[in-house]
Amino acid sequence: MYGFARGYLVFFLLVHGLFYAWLTWLFITDAPTWFARLQIELDSAVGYTELYALYRGYMAAVSVFFLSALVVDKLVPGVTWFAFLTAFGLVLVRGWRIFREDVYNDLMLQLFMVECLGLAAAIIALYCLYWISIRRRNPYI
Repeated sequence: MYGFARGYLVFFLLVHGLFYAWLTWLFITDAPTWFARLQIELDSAVGYTELYALYRGYMAAVSVFFLSALVVDKLVPGVTWFAFLTAFGLVLVRGWRIFREDVYNDLMLQLFMVECLGLAAAIIALYCLYWISIRRRNPYI
């Protein structure tokens, strides 16, 4: 189980880091198209500046955060909890808007499903992190 837990955490961090890097690349290369697909329409260029900061800067930072945890072991618990809390928040808010307020489109439903998968992956990663911490305390397990 220890080998699976370590391998899963590496896979989890790598996939999330590369996914956020890919999202950053999408919003660097063709942001207006993606904003249109998400049905984001703003009246001011200042609003787009804010969205660029969020979708480019924040996602790039998150990507670096995930990928740096592959190099610095002490970051792994924090990054894993960050992934869980982020996915939980996204699922909660998007699920509320979709199922309670009936505000969505096909892309939003797809994003919701991806976020649910991300939440499940983060829960498994937290379990693996827990298993590794138990193993460190008792090497005979």
